[in-house]
Amino acid sequence: MTPIDIYPEETNIAVWGPTQSGKDWLYKGFAKELEDYYSPRAVDFDFILQEKHGTDPYVPVIAEPPKDIAPTTFGEDYIHSFIRRPKPGVMNSNYSASILTHYINFHNNRGADLVAAVLDRDRFEEAYFSITKSQYLLILLDPLFDKSSKEKLDSNEIIPVPSDDDDSNEYPDVALQPGIGKDEYFKILTKLLQTLAETQSASRYLAICITKTDAIKIKNNNPWALLERVFGNKISRLFNNYRTVFNMEMFATSAAGYTKVRGIHQPNFAHGRLVDENHWDPFNCAAPFFWMFQNREIEHIKRTSNFLNKEHNLRKYIRYPLPRQNI
Repeated sequence: MTPIDIYPEETNIAVWGPTQSGKDWLYKGFAKELEDYYSPRAVDFDFILQEKHGTDPYVPVIAEPPKDIAPTTFGEDYIHSFIRRPKPGVMNSNYSASILTHYINFHNNRGADLVAAVLDRDRFEEAYFSITKSQYLLILLDPLFDKSSKEKLDSNEIIPVPSDDDDSNEYPDVALQPGIGKDEYFKILTKLLQTLAETQSASRYLAICITKTDAIKIKNNNPWALLERVFGNKISRLFNNYRTVFNMEMFATSAAGYTKVRGIHQPNFAHGRLVDENHWDPFNCAAPFFWMFQNREIEHIKRTSNFLNKEHNLRKYIRYPLPRQNI
């Protein structure tokens, strides 16, 4: 029996976000941040992310710079494994409670499908079940909602244009928009959270990710305060009201990061791609994944420990790094 058979709920991480909210960029930023930031700086652990294709064995994920990523056109599942492994020479009994391999089935659906599934579950059933059957969910919020569609097109990002012979007329108008406004966000998020609460069969973990924070030029190391400032009081109160229903945390992320121009930090992104690939430094893309893995590992300790050693094992457990502070 494999670990996947023993812990099937561990494998399901779904991502929800409108078109162009940064779903693919977040994942690539996660791999890069592990490779270039956390593993070299950590004193005691290496962070290892691997991927699997078909029946081939797991191989290390290579963090390649995102280039002209077209929006997802259909649902895909990515099979990965993740482990933080003690560095050579530091392994002892205190680390045994902090080692667990995560076998991940990462569900990524088209942004239009994810939005439409909240509004019409029957027609967009595949995306609906990816969301509602996952114990761990990344919810991506695009802070550039006030940009017009033309401005987003000028960034060289590819937007599929509906034609008369495709099925785009089945989608609600809001699902196909490359950017949605605050009021639309509020209505869709309200429905999403209601749906997740109604279909919750186990403790569910929601990592709310404000993406593209390099572009909004607002520096705030409190992501909850940043949410209210950027998205407004209504959306802030909406999420806060559900903190007693779900295990929820807020993250401020940037998959592109920053680059220095004449000694001043500037967004490392323009016209749909990185400005300086050689200085690609994603910011807090790993943080939501670390939070999920940490909670999963603590759950594992509680479930596999007995009454006599549970508190002892929890005290030995080594927590993941905290989110990085903004520059």
